[in-house]
Amino acid sequence: MSEASVPLSAVLDWLTRTDRETVAGLIAGCALDDGDSDETFAIHGLDWSDAGKPVALVLRDGRRLPVRRLAATAHLVDRRPGAPLAAAIEAARKPADPAENEMRKVLSRAGIDADRLRSAAARRAVAVVAWKLERERVPSGEERQAAYLALIAGDDALASRGKLIFRRLVEICQQQHVPVPEDCHWRLACLARTSGDLLEAVAASDILHRHDRPKDDVCRKLLAARRCAALIDLWEVNAQAALLREAEKAFKVAWAVAPREEEVDALRGRLNRAIERAGIAGR
Repeated sequence: MSEASVPLSAVLDWLTRTDRETVAGLIAGCALDDGDSDETFAIHGLDWSDAGKPVALVLRDGRRLPVRRLAATAHLVDRRPGAPLAAAIEAARKPADPAENEMRKVLSRAGIDADRLRSAAARRAVAVVAWKLERERVPSGEERQAAYLALIAGDDALASRGKLIFRRLVEICQQQHVPVPEDCHWRLACLARTSGDLLEAVAASDILHRHDRPKDDVCRKLLAARRCAALIDLWEVNAQAALLREAEKAFKVAWAVAPREEEVDALRGRLNRAIERAGIAGR
């Protein structure tokens, strides 16, 4: 019988770019070698966080073992014919064709680790935009949307690279004296906020209160909501009351466009709580 032992750290890296259904089918047939015991333990599956990240291995005996505690020394042992888990991870490491190779080169030049993107479609979407920006061409709306979704679905490092991509897109438009597509502002603000760059998230959304602000209602609402959220984030860091006043202004724009939308309503609750806390702190 064939047997393959795969480091849990390699499995966790692979999980970031693989759908849950594939993961569930391949991991459930393996056994855990925790690095300390003389025996292995049959794996039932994985527990996931609300953010879609694996948090624990679930064993057939009912135990739940946090993956962070195991990651340094544990291995998954695959005793099935052909060791399908090990085969899937190895296949993910190898570009399937010349086109995939070329996409990876484009992504590498943009500072993006291709393996952090969850699928071939995600790699292709981001590579198309990166390739056009290399040639100082403005990607289409569909291309921008596909790349944004691929980047925002990843980790903070991908969001950070995405921020640079959309910042570069804005710069190219400005250099060529052509209008910046309105969606670029909220996409840049959202990627900046997700990456932890709150100052850039706010700066990218300053246009909301200028004469050249987005005319499209959806873009204006999305930009206002992201600006409001970033300003509240900043207030939570430094407690400057002026940030909440700016957050209120942004919120009013979002509320005027979509008062019944769930995201806007949730933002209202968060803003109200922040204002209440600021009032209590100021007494």
